[in-house]
Amino acid sequence: MLTTLSKRTSTSPCETTRPWSETIKAGDIISFRFPLQNAPANERPKARPCLVLAVSVCDGQRWLCVAYGTTIRRKARNILGIDLSRDEAAASGLDRATGFCGTRTVVIRTNDPALCVCPALRTPVIGKLADQPRKRMRLVQTRLLKKLETADRR
Repeated sequence: MLTTLSKRTSTSPCETTRPWSETIKAGDIISFRFPLQNAPANERPKARPCLVLAVSVCDGQRWLCVAYGTTIRRKARNILGIDLSRDEAAASGLDRATGFCGTRTVVIRTNDPALCVCPALRTPVIGKLADQPRKRMRLVQTRLLKKLETADRR
């Protein structure tokens, strides 16, 4: 899934009229009900900001590799984490300092029912990584790819 990492380009005028599912890119922040660890089956996860690490197309369906987002930033302070200060979070469209955990990812389709689509905007996209955190994301993407390649060789 991570083999087709996308690089953000400037937004063209026609891109804004296309559905979010066709324009979503690595570095976008979405609202998603990330599956809970060790939670009862009937407990519904809360909507939280999650980072799109990669976008891939397989058999005409778009897939997203999504990293868990948390305001408990120490969880993202590791080799696969992206820690946003309050200012970096604000520049990325978030209202609080947030950490994204590359150690906790899921692969979903763009029609996943756990995506929280804003009715007014008709999109789950709530922001985009600013420049400095985007550089960190690229390092995390590279490390995840190396981890995948190593696992494939075994």
